[in-house]
Amino acid sequence: MRLEECVEHADECAQEVVNVWGQLSSAGHAADFTPEFKALFEKACRYRTVKENTDGFREVKSARGAGPETATHEALFAKAIAEETAVCESFCKEYLDFREKHELNAPGK
Repeated sequence: MRLEECVEHADECAQEVVNVWGQLSSAGHAADFTPEFKALFEKACRYRTVKENTDGFREVKSARGAGPETATHEALFAKAIAEETAVCESFCKEYLDFREKHELNAPGK
């Protein structure tokens, strides 16, 4: 998977990380998480939070329709989108690095 593909599917990638964390935690393996996986999990959660906030801006903007936008609203929306993009790319880079490292070390590879 390339970075562009990961960004396109960032929601699914973040959900995958959260699911793995949940499954392993439920099975009593939380103490076994590597610092690398913990960092990836934190980035996945950060991405999801930022995405949720930006989606809130999108919903408000959509509900307002074609009405006049204040400069403050537009600036906040632009800032939210820029933050979402940066956090998404950061998460995806770490996600891809983690996958590559662990797929190469997987048995049978």
